[in-house]
Amino acid sequence: MTTLQDATLALAKTITSVKEGTATGGSGTTLVNNLAGFHDEADDYYTGGVIWFLSGLNAGKSAHINDWDLATFTFTFTTPGAACAAGDRYAVVPLDFPRWLLVQSVNEALKDLGDLPATSTALVTVADQEKYDLPAGVRNVQKVEIAYALTSPLAYYPHHNWREYNDDLLFDTDLAPEDDDYTIRLWYLAAHAELTADSGVVTPYVHVDRLRWASAVHALRWLLRKRKGDDAYLREQLNEALTNAEFEKRRHPIEIDIQRDPHLAKW
Repeated sequence: MTTLQDATLALAKTITSVKEGTATGGSGTTLVNNLAGFHDEADDYYTGGVIWFLSGLNAGKSAHINDWDLATFTFTFTTPGAACAAGDRYAVVPLDFPRWLLVQSVNEALKDLGDLPATSTALVTVADQEKYDLPAGVRNVQKVEIAYALTSPLAYYPHHNWREYNDDLLFDTDLAPEDDDYTIRLWYLAAHAELTADSGVVTPYVHVDRLRWASAVHALRWLLRKRKGDDAYLREQLNEALTNAEFEKRRHPIEIDIQRDPHLAKW
């Protein structure tokens, strides 16, 4: 399972140098690494950059770096939710690569993938009800399944007597589910949901290498525009990213393994 934290860190490692270390102390808003010789970057070098928490109570999260104090070897950031402590592993990048840019680039790459398989379990059966409002964002339904049980673990059986009309799921007359409160699982095709939280999950249909190079294209294009195209090294990086993105696209094609269920007659 690839999360947004995984995706942004992989992107950062693709387009710049990421430095990793182990904390010697910290708090809810700071992380300290005072190991001799570990940091030789100037004061404020990391201010505006990103810190990823790789272990400890904040593992799986990232934060915008508000300040890097060379004198005390301290990163300050908006609280990630728990106190940092000695032994916590982390990774950092400087201000050229803010968190919002990395997140935006990952989401743009996911958007480029087009419609992908997704599921919704927001609906439950109402005995003999034939019409259900589709949940927000659900369209192009491919399969409808009904749970066998009311409690977990759920197993599902396919229902073949339905159709989608406008924003509704319509069961055929006299063939709607007969009991209340059973979960309806809808399989449908839609654009990837935007990810904002570090814990947000990337669809398993896209390989992480394909995603990181596609994301790199978006990030490097933004940086090159910011510098008005006047950066030969960035142009070289962008060309490399475009080449690798196309290679990974061919190497890891997206295989959509669901097909629309046939609509069966009543008899």
